[in-house]
Amino acid sequence: MLITYIVTLLAVVTLPTGAAADSGQIQTITATHTYILGDRDSKDDARQRCLLEVKRKILEQAGVYIESASEVKDFAMTKDKIVSVAAAVMQIKETKEDVGFQQGNMTLTLTITATVDMAEARKLTTRRSGGGTPEDLADQKARLHRLESQIEAMGEQMHRAPGGTPDPLIGGILGSDVQGLRTLATRGDTLAQYVLARRYREGEGVPKDALKAVYWYEKAAAGGFEDAQLALGMLYLMGVMGDGIRRDEAKAVSWLEKAAMNDRYAPGFAASVLADLYALTSETLPKDQVKAAKWREIAVTHALAREPNLNFDELDEIYAKTQDTRIREAILSKKKADKGRAEELVKDLVDLGYRYANGNGVIKDHAKAAQWFEKAASRGDTMAQFALGLLYFDGRVIPQDYSKAAFWLEKAATQDDRGAREVRMAQVLLSLLYAKGRGVPQDVNHAGHWYNGANVKGLAGDAQQAIAYLYLNGSPVPQSSVYAYFWLTLSLNSKSEGVRRGVDDATLNIIKEQLTPSQLAEAQRLVDEWK
Repeated sequence: MLITYIVTLLAVVTLPTGAAADSGQIQTITATHTYILGDRDSKDDARQRCLLEVKRKILEQAGVYIESASEVKDFAMTKDKIVSVAAAVMQIKETKEDVGFQQGNMTLTLTITATVDMAEARKLTTRRSGGGTPEDLADQKARLHRLESQIEAMGEQMHRAPGGTPDPLIGGILGSDVQGLRTLATRGDTLAQYVLARRYREGEGVPKDALKAVYWYEKAAAGGFEDAQLALGMLYLMGVMGDGIRRDEAKAVSWLEKAAMNDRYAPGFAASVLADLYALTSETLPKDQVKAAKWREIAVTHALAREPNLNFDELDEIYAKTQDTRIREAILSKKKADKGRAEELVKDLVDLGYRYANGNGVIKDHAKAAQWFEKAASRGDTMAQFALGLLYFDGRVIPQDYSKAAFWLEKAATQDDRGAREVRMAQVLLSLLYAKGRGVPQDVNHAGHWYNGANVKGLAGDAQQAIAYLYLNGSPVPQSSVYAYFWLTLSLNSKSEGVRRGVDDATLNIIKEQLTPSQLAEAQRLVDEWK
């Protein structure tokens, strides 16, 4: 299945006949929309886009229905005002979802049944035709002003996203006949070349022909059309059995690299694909962690430059106040898309942090690791919050700061995932800080609280043991046999059930033999100080 950028619409609207003039009646409208999923579409994304389109259709038809009423005609309202009235008086009663397949692609069909209250429509029509109060108009203008930037941003995303509604220019070309597309494509129009390639790939208005699709994709891609570069790269990456297109990772990488450097509309997507490719071993593409790290950093740079605004308080407030179906669906769709992109960005930030901490594809640099961890930690990631707190606690890479260590460790320690080892390790470290009053007021009760939190099911010693091995392995903090000895000793001195005493006793003896007398004295001093 190839990336699908074009939406197939099958809209059917059922209206009651001869009822437009019936006063005070609740009228029923039904609309259906079918969406064809592409490779970059999740089912949830498809459902949101399908829902937006079918509700747009049903709103338009409701507006037509309201406009046909004789009372409304008398006011000569604009179509925008009529649709606004329709949104206010329409209620969704039933939504039906069906999944199917078309030409090898998964399809999602939504059918919505809604009602229109004509009596309420007449009241609103009267107000919006001149009977509204200045306060009503001011409130409406304020609401529209607050939504303008969000709706505009979503509009750009929907215009260019796979499967989204095309912008007017693209829409015009999409509507062109095949001969018209060929004429434009032959003249070097890269957009027409891209659309013609899509037609051949999907068999839309022409016989399905993957080789001709590749021909026109390559023309558009060579002309710098980003979507064609990305589509061509993914096509060669996947290969199409039976269609004469073999998987060719070298060609895939070549086109994906071009798309990645021009990644405007899907921030970081092509670069992320490249990072994943180089991080794995395949038959034809050698594993290359240096290139994987390079593309991961480019992906993150793209994503940070277009990071979505995740302050949803105002959007939530507007959602609660408005009855405009289109605005509500726009808000929900934008929030979902932004959250998805934000989650992917955080994962990439953490990956970069550990790459620099481990020297995986980059020169080991714990200071840079701390910078990436801080970006991820400020976005709520548990692993990054713990890693950053540990680095401030350790004080060898960044200036030791117990106050900042406590801040980030408490963020990690209070995360919802209570079973995560990072959460327990953060709780153990916090218990030490409160017990000794480092960076926080000395408080035995708080120290006990955090230790007991880590010791659920007797796992506090396991958390101390885990910290010891972080120091032994040198990630995310620099390697230190002294600190490994210190934490492993605390673990063995605990009464936790999770401690592997035989194994850890042997490991402790090996570490002890490697320490110089001064290092062993320092390790023992730490044990005495913090026990």
